[in-house]
Amino acid sequence: MKQATIETKKRIRATILGLLVLALAFAGIQPAYADDSDPVQTTLTATSKLGSAAVQSGPNHVITALRPDWVVTAAIVPTTARGQVDLVLDGTVIASGQLGANGTAAIAVPAAPLVVGEHVVTLRYLGDQGHAPADASFSLRVDKNPTYPRLVGSHTTTFATNTRFSADRPINVRLDSLGVLRTGTVRFEVDGVPVGSTEVNLTTGVADLPDPIRLKAGRYTVYGYYSGNDNYLEGNAGRAFNVDLAPTTAELFLDAEQVGASEPVRATARVSAVNSVVNEGSVEFFVAGESAGSVEIVDGEAVLELEGVDVGRQKISAEYTDGEGTYIDSRTSEVVVQVDREPTSTEFEIARTELSAGDEVTVSARVTPADATGSVQFSADGRILGHARVIGGVAQRSIVPPVGAERVEARYLGDRRHEPSGSASIEVSVSPRSTSTSIELASERVAFGASVEVTARVLGGAIGAMELYLDGVIVARSLAVDGEARFELAGIGVGAHGLTARYIGSETHLPSESGTRTLTVSEAEVDIRSLSLSRVRAVYGSADRVTATVEVSAPDGVRIRLLSGTRDLGTGAVKDGKVSWSLPARLEAGRYTLQARHVLSTGVLGDSSAPRALTVQRAKPTAIQASGHRFKKGTKPRVTVKVGALSNGSSPTGRVRVKVGSYTKTVVLRASAKGTVTVTLGRKFDRTVSARVVFVSSDARNVAGASTKTVRLKVRR
Repeated sequence: MKQATIETKKRIRATILGLLVLALAFAGIQPAYADDSDPVQTTLTATSKLGSAAVQSGPNHVITALRPDWVVTAAIVPTTARGQVDLVLDGTVIASGQLGANGTAAIAVPAAPLVVGEHVVTLRYLGDQGHAPADASFSLRVDKNPTYPRLVGSHTTTFATNTRFSADRPINVRLDSLGVLRTGTVRFEVDGVPVGSTEVNLTTGVADLPDPIRLKAGRYTVYGYYSGNDNYLEGNAGRAFNVDLAPTTAELFLDAEQVGASEPVRATARVSAVNSVVNEGSVEFFVAGESAGSVEIVDGEAVLELEGVDVGRQKISAEYTDGEGTYIDSRTSEVVVQVDREPTSTEFEIARTELSAGDEVTVSARVTPADATGSVQFSADGRILGHARVIGGVAQRSIVPPVGAERVEARYLGDRRHEPSGSASIEVSVSPRSTSTSIELASERVAFGASVEVTARVLGGAIGAMELYLDGVIVARSLAVDGEARFELAGIGVGAHGLTARYIGSETHLPSESGTRTLTVSEAEVDIRSLSLSRVRAVYGSADRVTATVEVSAPDGVRIRLLSGTRDLGTGAVKDGKVSWSLPARLEAGRYTLQARHVLSTGVLGDSSAPRALTVQRAKPTAIQASGHRFKKGTKPRVTVKVGALSNGSSPTGRVRVKVGSYTKTVVLRASAKGTVTVTLGRKFDRTVSARVVFVSSDARNVAGASTKTVRLKVRR
């Protein structure tokens, strides 16, 4: 509330009073007051309200378009003052009111003069006969009205608020709560992409998107942007919403429940949605669970001619797939169709009926009807001879019938659309072929102990086994490869021997036997030149074994024996003038005299080499150590013994003895201990004692023992 007090200058009041007196005098009227006193000073107060809200002097905000109930009240003191009060807006009187009995005047402000901007409002009291004029002013700022729009959307014209829509229906979008008689433009965007704009409807105060939008399934945000006008601010409203895939129903129809194998099956899939005709996506058809093809859907239907459906009761189904974000995929139930195979007939022909074993002959089969596919099986008395593909109703190939009198026939095996069928049989006679066998020796004279290579050949393309006979006794058997079998004989005794080869025959070839060839075996001339050793000293059990090699002038295969006295160290065969032996790693320690001797056919030893000496030394520990543990008086001392690996690389085994005076404690040392053992004496001692440790091998002949120096076993103080 603003109060303004105006002091009237005395000279102004005097002038006004003088003029009033003169006027009254001319009119013959006496003034109300008899004396020459001043008029009563007045104080005017302005109270401004918009509805029930008071507007104070200063930067107040008034929404003009929606607030025609603006009232300014003038209150005067003293309340006895009467007269007119003018409402002045920016220097222009826009309304007036009369002071009432209580000294107030309520003046309604017209809405039209209030425009956006800064204003000065003044209440001006004109005064009366006894009261001086007064005025009161306050400032006012008029702003644009705020805008509170609301965004709604629907599939229908009711525009019910919704946040879920179906992808197969258009979406209407509206921005409302703008207020009637409001001008301006509304621009719509979906996820930042403009989708249209329109003017605000002055009658309804709403803005409808001119064209409904269609969206694929997903989540979106739609915004409406109001441009504002002279009296209203800009405003916008947004709403997040989901577009859901539209459900579909798929059905499958067949043009027939039973067809022949050569007939196609016409399958029609119908896909429907509640609110639209499906015109996007494709339908894939399945036969027995396997894909049979895919077709684009048009006006809710997809049709496919299914060719070559397998014979029998086949389950057919279809699956609709959208893939474009509008519809939910759907699948039909399975529909069963019965497909029957067509009957066939088969005729058989063969070029010749009299054959020899192994002869090829051309056979053919003619299958009716000619569109049959698959293969024909040719057989002789149930034995399959081969197959041939049916091309243009004919199957042809060459076969080799078995030996004997056989009935040959053809059988069409059928395909997915045709039944099998068999032909009449034709008798064919097949005779086995004759053969001839020969034998060949790599050498007709060999030394005893040498091997000889024998080759047997059978002519006539025969296959099967060949046998080799020595002096009428079978000594070897081998399969003929490309008509030839090779044998290697060794260890034949000295003398003349007869060799014969025999082909035993097969289903297709007759047996045959070669003539006899003579093989003469004589004692070999042997000259043993020298015997050498890889080294003349060895350690028992060493992995580095000694090799003995003898140079011999003798045919390959002659046997040479290595001896140490009468001890047989092995027999070897001459190869390229040499024989070698690896001596046993566990050859006992000692001194050996080695000699190589020729073994005659009779087993008697012949020529010999000069002797060579070999010494095998005992293995021994590389070291032995003992360490005594301090012990408490009156307890049993302990000694740790470490026996090093043997000189042949093995771990030591045997016994470890600890001697203290006349007392001895013996323990077993096993290979798993890796040479280390701790010995606890079996007697208690009260003082420091001296001990001596001895290692005794479990193989004393081949492994040496060892002992330590005296070890002190000290009492702990």
